[in-house]
Amino acid sequence: MELVEEIVLKLGFILKGNRRRKINGYSIFFKEQEDILKKKLDENIQFQFPWGKRWARMYVIKNEGEMTDELKDWAVATMVKFYNVLKPKLDDYFRSA
Repeated sequence: MELVEEIVLKLGFILKGNRRRKINGYSIFFKEQEDILKKKLDENIQFQFPWGKRWARMYVIKNEGEMTDELKDWAVATMVKFYNVLKPKLDDYFRSA
């Protein structure tokens, strides 16, 4: 039997709230951004709200056989896209909270 190692890269955001109510607020906020994110990232975005008792997360997954330069480039480009889409929206969200 041959052992095959598979690289699975998850790239995204993990949010921690002090109260469940805050995590539910994050959930609503990020779900509202889902269509924009999917269009900008051209990726299948996974949402887990809640994730545990006080956590929420959103991420994209890339299954690869090995760590390559292309995978690293994809990771950096995807993180930049996440940042460019979410940073202004998060600034507005926290300013209004």
